[in-house]
Amino acid sequence: GQDILKWVLKYYGKHFPIVHLGDGTNIACIGEFESFCEIMNTAKQPWFMAPGNHDAYLLGNLHNLKTDWWKEACMRANGPMTKDRFVEEYLNHLKEQNEDFGKYLDNNQGFGEWHNKQNSKHFLQSVAYNIDKNHQHRSYVLQQLDLRRRDSDIPVYAILMDSAQYKNAPTIPPLPHLSKYSAGLSGSMLSDQLSIAEEWLSNDPTGEKITILMFHHPFSFSLLSLPSFFFFFFFFF
Repeated sequence: GQDILKWVLKYYGKHFPIVHLGDGTNIACIGEFESFCEIMNTAKQPWFMAPGNHDAYLLGNLHNLKTDWWKEACMRANGPMTKDRFVEEYLNHLKEQNEDFGKYLDNNQGFGEWHNKQNSKHFLQSVAYNIDKNHQHRSYVLQQLDLRRRDSDIPVYAILMDSAQYKNAPTIPPLPHLSKYSAGLSGSMLSDQLSIAEEWLSNDPTGEKITILMFHHPFSFSLLSLPSFFFFFFFFF
């Protein structure tokens, strides 16, 4: 996997911004994510990602810090990468890429919603996030990217949604009817994230805005009650 990623960055990362749709790690260790970022940072252009289940849950399925499984699995990789820790680490990466967002993040550590007011054609346009230390699996990061060609005025945007946000801690289910609690089988987005996405989508004064929704999990296996504004989407996996 790393070899393919390095190849993509070598041939495309020098010319185009990169959007990664999750699972930059395997068993969700901090050291794994650090190695992933080292590779991604070889790109000459900015890079962004939507979280995958493997980025914040043990083996992509389980959130349970009451046992030693996760800690033992990540013993030589700086410990477990819980969802709140992932959001923190990723936001620090965005901070390095955008000075204005970095200043905002310094003053809004736990949660916030930032919009790019300095450069309307910067690739990163908006970031919303919540870092929930008490319920790590409810943490999320939501991003809006400007996909317009620099020689075009057609308003094309992408919203990178976080489909690894769960109300209850994901488990490895013993029976098929409990699969909705497994991060490896089902994605989830909670109302706090969805309400902000709705607001971003409705911000279209000309009625010409094209928005592509991107997230990690297959749409048909995502646990969300989508409002009517989600009538149009593209699925990327």
